[in-house]
Amino acid sequence: MSNYCRYKELIARLDIPDQERSHYLVNDLSKAFSIDKTFTFLDMGAGSGSMSAVVLSIYRSSKGELVDVISRLKIEQLAPETKGRFLQHSWPAEEKLSGKQFDLVLSMDVLEHIPDWKTALRNLFKYVRNNGYLYIHKC
Repeated sequence: MSNYCRYKELIARLDIPDQERSHYLVNDLSKAFSIDKTFTFLDMGAGSGSMSAVVLSIYRSSKGELVDVISRLKIEQLAPETKGRFLQHSWPAEEKLSGKQFDLVLSMDVLEHIPDWKTALRNLFKYVRNNGYLYIHKC
């Protein structure tokens, strides 16, 4: 089954807002990474893990680390093939992420909930590897 077919099956199981977000995410990532690219990513504010599931299902060589304040992770139910390709951390996760950098840092629908969002945004940059990408979506 192609990566695109896996993606179509996955998004059919997502709610409408996540379907819309995933289309934007996939479109934007296709400009940054080839389908066979091996890369690491950090999903800061992962929620259920739906966007990470999308990334992992399309980019089969990618690996991720997901952080959120509450464990609502449903990634293995959404995309069982992702098992073993991601780590989950509870916020705060500075100790577990100390010194790590990623090719892609996602922060989707998070910054608008943080009172000091400017500091939070600056802190995201420390996790972006040189020539990496910071992907922010604000609802």
